[in-house]
Amino acid sequence: MKKLYFLLMLIISIFLSSVQTNIDSLQTSLHKATSIDEKISILDELSHLHWTISFEKALNYAMQVSEISTTDKQKAAAHQTIGNVYSYVKDYPNALEHYQKSLKIDRKIKNKKGIAKSYINIGVIYLNLSDYDTSLDYFLKAIKIVETNGDKISYAAVLKNIGSVYWYLKNYNKALEYFINAKEIEQELNDLEGVAGSLSNIGTIYWFTNDNNKALNYFNEALAVSRQIGDKIIIAGTLNNIGELHFGKNDFSQAMNYYEQSLKIKNEINDKNGLANTLLNIGNLHLEKKELDKAQEKYLTGLKIAQEIKSKTLCEQYYSHLSQLYSARQNYEEALKLFQQYTEIRDSIYSDEVTRRIAELDIKYDSEKKEKELELLRKDQQITTLKIKRQRINWLFSLLAIILLIIMASILYNRYKLKMKINLQLHAEINERKKMQEDLKNMKDNLEILVQERTKELIATNKKLEHEIQEREKIQEVIKQSLIEKEILLKEIHHRVKNNMQIILSLLKLQAENIKDHSLLQIFQSSQNRIMAMSLVHEKLYMSSNFAEISLYDYFYSLVRYLVIQYSAQNVCYEIETNNISLTANAAIPIGLIFNEIISNSLKHALSEVEKGVIQISFQQKAGNYILTIRDNGKGFSMEELTVDKTNLGIELIHSLVTQLEGTIKLEKNNGTVYVIEFPIKD
Repeated sequence: MKKLYFLLMLIISIFLSSVQTNIDSLQTSLHKATSIDEKISILDELSHLHWTISFEKALNYAMQVSEISTTDKQKAAAHQTIGNVYSYVKDYPNALEHYQKSLKIDRKIKNKKGIAKSYINIGVIYLNLSDYDTSLDYFLKAIKIVETNGDKISYAAVLKNIGSVYWYLKNYNKALEYFINAKEIEQELNDLEGVAGSLSNIGTIYWFTNDNNKALNYFNEALAVSRQIGDKIIIAGTLNNIGELHFGKNDFSQAMNYYEQSLKIKNEINDKNGLANTLLNIGNLHLEKKELDKAQEKYLTGLKIAQEIKSKTLCEQYYSHLSQLYSARQNYEEALKLFQQYTEIRDSIYSDEVTRRIAELDIKYDSEKKEKELELLRKDQQITTLKIKRQRINWLFSLLAIILLIIMASILYNRYKLKMKINLQLHAEINERKKMQEDLKNMKDNLEILVQERTKELIATNKKLEHEIQEREKIQEVIKQSLIEKEILLKEIHHRVKNNMQIILSLLKLQAENIKDHSLLQIFQSSQNRIMAMSLVHEKLYMSSNFAEISLYDYFYSLVRYLVIQYSAQNVCYEIETNNISLTANAAIPIGLIFNEIISNSLKHALSEVEKGVIQISFQQKAGNYILTIRDNGKGFSMEELTVDKTNLGIELIHSLVTQLEGTIKLEKNNGTVYVIEFPIKD
């Protein structure tokens, strides 16, 4: 241990010595510098080097840049440098003030590159403050500029920032599109730092969409590239993401190992946002292992950091998990208070107004982009038309030249023959030549008339095509607007249904606290579980980008995790396999209720006396039917034994719902209890 500590201190001292050597060299160069531009460049570099060493010194060097700046362009750049220092320590109000000042100056002098840089920095500030529609607005303004000036590095950066906005808004398909486009540009530029960040982002998207194999491949690739270039921020973030993958597989030991590696690096570089994120993940791991005291410690530490950096998204997650923790402690009053705080922050982030604003910005950007493409298409069409006309004219002149050559050859030949004939034949030949010339002129006139007629036809056809394109664009716009309105309405319906059910669930929990009768309390708990099963369907639909179907894996995972916590089944682990099958709400609700009753019975009866309980859940598709199999390793019981319990309608509800699905149910005893429910697939 002492050797490891000594080695760590040696590495840190070498790093600090290297940084100090660089600082000393720059300070020497500063004293020797003669031009203002050279001094500004050195001061800017000194400010950047002091970010991780001393905020005061970093700010002092940035202020010196402002003091010696003489031109508007230099003053604008100085405000950018000061804003960067404040942004690094998460002082967003001061950072935003200086970025706005820089933007004002650059607009005055029409410095497009500086304007784009300010838009990007301001957009990042609002992104960190969870103000997503304002953030997206600034990024879209920036992308218009960098697209035209050919700045591919900035273009890739803006694409990643836009992808981050959609990631926070849980629009994963849109986010993935932007991250992949950014990665392709960064690979073209050999920007390894950018490539590492994009690979990590893409891996995160695949992880959130349950494609764990692809996610792990991208994370490992990102880790390799970031270690190659020594980028600690990306290394720490990627280690955290790999830990999340292992947590999802219930491999808690490996997950904690990666979390601790990530946390160590984030502490070294003082990455507060990253610290809050990793502390949340470690708290979740302790909560999953029922280590409530450890989980509470991590949650409260992380929440303090999240509140300090004013991250609404992180605060939302902390309140949600703290609510679950206090619920597990049966402190329902505190749990309800935290849940209300979570709901308020979540609704402020994902409000209807924000959603509408994001949709408007997205449509505006896509429309402008398509308009540019259409304009290019029109120009290409005009060029092609002109080329065709020129080719036809050239062809006509070539044909005319050939005819003239043939005629001239014929004339020369005839003249040669005329010399051999008498003067009378010469006179006849001359008359014949005049006649041929008149015919040739008539032919040329006819050809010109044909060319003019064909040109008119082409112009009329082009006008007709333009009119059709305009009409189709109008129809497409109407269809797009209608779809957006329907999606917003459908999302609001699911949101309100889910909220109403959550209110009912909270009321039942509060009422249950006053009930002393154990059997009556069980009835209340069963009712809560059934409401939760239906509420989760609407919550998954609300959070999903596809309002028609939900992922069964997400739904089963959330429901079984909730039931395990409800029944304090610390000895039970569970395995879920769904083959990425999704169901509509009509099918998901009865399946969820059946699932709730069977799992509740297993937790209450079958696994209550088992030292290490296992629940295996499988949902398969076979020969036009869905097959739901739920297996536990409990003490086992028959259907007749189950019907003895008259305190709830569980078994009757299972049979009723199976009948509703037009299916069958089988109960087997095989080292525990196995339920096999089969029902037909319906369109």
